[in-house]
Amino acid sequence: MKKTTVLLFNLFCFLNIYGQNDSIKTVDFSSVDKKLFTSTDSNTDSRFKYDFKIIDSLYFYENSFKKDLQTADYEKDFELQTGDRKSIIKFECKERDPETCYRYVGYSENAEVHLISKCRDVCELYLIDSYTGSTLSVPSEFDGGSFPVFLPGYMILYSSYYDNSFEDYYEYRSIIDIYELKTANDLEQKFKYVGSINSKNWSIQEVFESNDKNSFLLKIYDKRNEYNYVEINIE
Repeated sequence: MKKTTVLLFNLFCFLNIYGQNDSIKTVDFSSVDKKLFTSTDSNTDSRFKYDFKIIDSLYFYENSFKKDLQTADYEKDFELQTGDRKSIIKFECKERDPETCYRYVGYSENAEVHLISKCRDVCELYLIDSYTGSTLSVPSEFDGGSFPVFLPGYMILYSSYYDNSFEDYYEYRSIIDIYELKTANDLEQKFKYVGSINSKNWSIQEVFESNDKNSFLLKIYDKRNEYNYVEINIE
């Protein structure tokens, strides 16, 4: 009787696991519904203030770092399984040039999202909720796309133009959009737009985290290609 019970228990576990795996849907990312990630005036925090100051290179290198994004060495075809175990999102490279296929940028533990990019004539960025698989398409003012940096409480989304002829194509030379990270089940509700910092005078080389959790650091250059280092503190 004991052996029969054990065999029945093992059979039940096998069928249960099989049933769970069988219920997982595999979906192609190209067919996934992608909502547009937008920032509206109604979503703006009117209290947004920031402090902008030039810093020296020594302070910059002693206080700047990047650690949030967790990357993986995926091949040109890869898959992501959602945390709720309901679906597997499949990324297939069907382009002749692999450089134009979907690329895994990394995972943000702060925001609990995967980042996917794709560059052809313009670069596209997608945020994928690691649990539900819901997806946001992130627009950019520039063909080169947007680049995110995640602080403990904020997402810094920046884009920039790297040529002095920016006025022929764009209003600004660089744009920084700042979003406060919220605890929410809905992916769209995780990011509250609080304000932007735009410039016609300098381009952004790169954005870094800071030892101060409410600050981030930038390496910028102007029309004369002279570099400066900047600290922005969100008040």
